[in-house]
Amino acid sequence: MGFLSGLFKRKEGGTFFGNLIRGAASNATGGLLGQGKDLAKWQSGQEQSDYEEALAKNQQLILQSQGYNDGVALSNDPANALKEFTQNSSEAQKFQNGQVTAWLKRNWLMVTIPLVSVVTVVIVLFKRK
Repeated sequence: MGFLSGLFKRKEGGTFFGNLIRGAASNATGGLLGQGKDLAKWQSGQEQSDYEEALAKNQQLILQSQGYNDGVALSNDPANALKEFTQNSSEAQKFQNGQVTAWLKRNWLMVTIPLVSVVTVVIVLFKRK
């Protein structure tokens, strides 16, 4: 390896061959590769642009969604429209009816005892006259 040993021999600041490759890469990429002076600045700018692009895409998807369009169609206030839509939907009515039925199943005595008492009082009062 006598001939090539001088080519790859360590020199101050790197080998001649390594410095040559780094210099060519730096010139070819405008400073992004090679010495890497502008690489960190480019990467932070790239991350910011990726974030802004994803944010814009997400905003566009929200504006195109069926739920958003339904809300805007119901009123100009999307939050109020969502409230009206959920309160007046058939699913909400079914849920409310299910809650009432469940409460009646648990508390049937609270309903029947006063009802039977009132009916008994009414019957007794009519029979007295």
